[in-house]
Amino acid sequence: MKEPLRLLILLAFGLLEACGASQKLSEAKAKEKIRELGLIDFKDNQIQVQKIVQSGESQAVAEANLLLAFRLSRSKNSDWQVDAIRLADRDWVEMSAFLTALNEVRVRQTRESLQRLQEGIRKYREQTGALPDGSTIVRLTDALFPNYLREAIRYDAWNQELAVRASGAGAYQIISAGPDGILGNGDDISLGP
Repeated sequence: MKEPLRLLILLAFGLLEACGASQKLSEAKAKEKIRELGLIDFKDNQIQVQKIVQSGESQAVAEANLLLAFRLSRSKNSDWQVDAIRLADRDWVEMSAFLTALNEVRVRQTRESLQRLQEGIRKYREQTGALPDGSTIVRLTDALFPNYLREAIRYDAWNQELAVRASGAGAYQIISAGPDGILGNGDDISLGP
């Protein structure tokens, strides 16, 4: 049984270049930028912008409903499960492949966040001659933001709080529990000595 569903997606746009510094993001511009991603060929009626929240002159969040379809199946005497997803009018993508690709993106995003945190620590140490308080990720980001970090980074791409451990080299190791959310096993992502 094929049943289209709508999924709420939050998309943040850097608008300084796209719209000019003094313009507000319009619904039409948000739809255009979503279509320009090029990964999915959404038609105009397959994107419904619900709300736009402008943050300063160069950032905005557009909440949009996108047309999706999910293919479900079940074997005899078992519950329904999602087998595949179709975005707009594209071909079906097997759910396992979709989740693998999503996790690959989340790993990359988490690594980038960890690198930004390490860069903030480096800048802090250069300017103060000491390490910031790294007893928790909250204390660490409070010490780094906004002077050494542009945003307070406390969570990985799976929305799990990052862990901070002091290393013997007078530095910090910052750790994500990875896709399974369990700290201390093989899928953890970390940066630092």
